[in-house]
Amino acid sequence: MRTVMKNTLCSLLFLGILAGLLALLSVLFRPKENTKEAGFQDPRANGILSEPEDSIDVVILGDSETYSTFIPLQIWQDYGFTSYVCGTPSQKLCYTEEFLEKTFIQQNPRIVFLETDAIFQIFTQSEIIAGEAENLLPVFRYHDRWKTLRLSDWSFQVDYSTKENNKGYLFSTLVRPSDRKDHMKKTNAREEIPSKSIRAVEDISAFCRKNNTRLVLISTPSTINWNYKRHNSIAALAESLDLEYIDMNLMNQQIGIDWSTDTRDRGSHLNVYGAVKATAFLGEYLADTGLFRDKRTDDAYAGWDAALEEFNRSTGGILSDKGTAKQTQ
Repeated sequence: MRTVMKNTLCSLLFLGILAGLLALLSVLFRPKENTKEAGFQDPRANGILSEPEDSIDVVILGDSETYSTFIPLQIWQDYGFTSYVCGTPSQKLCYTEEFLEKTFIQQNPRIVFLETDAIFQIFTQSEIIAGEAENLLPVFRYHDRWKTLRLSDWSFQVDYSTKENNKGYLFSTLVRPSDRKDHMKKTNAREEIPSKSIRAVEDISAFCRKNNTRLVLISTPSTINWNYKRHNSIAALAESLDLEYIDMNLMNQQIGIDWSTDTRDRGSHLNVYGAVKATAFLGEYLADTGLFRDKRTDDAYAGWDAALEEFNRSTGGILSDKGTAKQTQ
């Protein structure tokens, strides 16, 4: 009995020391600034952490389709609504949920858009567990930072106040046309949605309802990543969860995407010329909801005017010209 107790106590002592060491390393290794230079993960999407408390009206979650399609500063310019794109490359819904929860620490958006391409991204239980471990002990996420530790990292103080000027949008003027014409050919067939994705959307929906936020599923224009089989599956999922679903691929008469000029990679993603059109559609949708007030005359939001000015300066006035800037072949 004494031997068993001794072994148990030694094991507990070892685990306690290990947990303490991991906690200490987590404090040391986590980036002290929310910038790429400091080693912060996905600083563009995580820039929402530096936005003033309760200042964001709309949050857009998903993969690269999101940050290629929607320009928050255009919505600000046209309507005075604040939005942020928390999109990352090939974002899986286990990571989407992390962004959603982080967003609501300081923000209370009235609408959350979930771009539907992410719903078809396959993820495993081990990825879910790894994400939870990384959130609990950042050393698992930032373990490689030992190579780039700076003197300031030993202060253990963090400053996540660096603003992301484009509010999550990735600017591109590249033009690589798409010649696909039938990506939305009508069919009754469906593409299977991974079971873990269905459960994740259910959890995201429940979280939004708990926080009195409207969740809207949205499919952005893409001749590569979208088709009618996927549309049918998402439409059925939205109906089962009583969610609104917007498929922009079926609204080209309203949006006006020209696949010979409005894509940067042959139909997979929009460039800025297509994004201006898609964002105009989204801005009109938001205005029609009647949920938001125009904050362009509110001094508390002067930073958005400064961000818009910088955006137009760095892009050759792309928004002031409504997308008529010279295209780059």
